[in-house]
Amino acid sequence: MLYNNIFEFNIRSYLASLTSLLIGLTLSSKLYYSIKKEINKVWISNTLTTIIVQLIEGIVFIFLMYIFELQISEIIFLIISRYIFRLFIGLLSNILQVKLSKLD
Repeated sequence: MLYNNIFEFNIRSYLASLTSLLIGLTLSSKLYYSIKKEINKVWISNTLTTIIVQLIEGIVFIFLMYIFELQISEIIFLIISRYIFRLFIGLLSNILQVKLSKLD
């Protein structure tokens, strides 16, 4: 019984992860090139893409993962906390990328 619950949860996790990844990658590439075409600054394109895609990817993953398991207030809390954490890491990565590119 416990094995079935764990395995079922993992399938949901895999599907939610795969779906959010596919949506995030598709949106990221299209959004990046459209922003870059308008603004023509790589670091601004990276940053804006990170801000938007992290939010959408987080909403998709958390929603698919926990829709019938948690209350809506808990789902919103998870989306916000995940977004803040992933946004921080993404922005830090963009800052480091800009700093390292200036060293060349």
